[in-house]
Amino acid sequence: TQLDSIFRSMITSWKELGWANNKSSISICMPDQNAGTVEVIREKILHGEKFVSPAHIAKSSNEILQFVMNNKNALGVIGINWLRGYTDSLKTLELSDPFVSDTAARGKYFGPHQAYIYQGLYPLTSEMYIYSRVDLYNVGSGFTTFVTSAQGQKIILEQGLVPATMPVRLVEVTRKSI
Repeated sequence: TQLDSIFRSMITSWKELGWANNKSSISICMPDQNAGTVEVIREKILHGEKFVSPAHIAKSSNEILQFVMNNKNALGVIGINWLRGYTDSLKTLELSDPFVSDTAARGKYFGPHQAYIYQGLYPLTSEMYIYSRVDLYNVGSGFTTFVTSAQGQKIILEQGLVPATMPVRLVEVTRKSI
């Protein structure tokens, strides 16, 4: 509900979100209205309603990253694959989905990690599709075969996305203190 209120301009400063030491306005940086990211926000956060114009409209995900890194009060939305290499310099929001089917997960907040996306616990996700109009066997069908193979799905995994045709194994890692 807080993110919904930010995008509707009902909440405009970080102080309203409980950051007492930060009275600055929230600067929203978004891509063009036709971008898939905007569609995800409109569908999953605003439930089809329009949002207030952002402070900055970026031409690319890289521009959103740069804007957020250079403006400490900025909020930007990008695909998870763009976060690779920036996790130490950017803070990502952990979100909760009140309609999640897993009752044990209700009220808990999850970051944009592959495991949480795969489990359906991180609420801002969208499906990616490859469409092809190929007939018989040619370069297009070869590409589709490669993308769905183990080698192609490994590339997708390494790019920070969640593989679609390969089984996902979640491994919990614990550290022992010495």
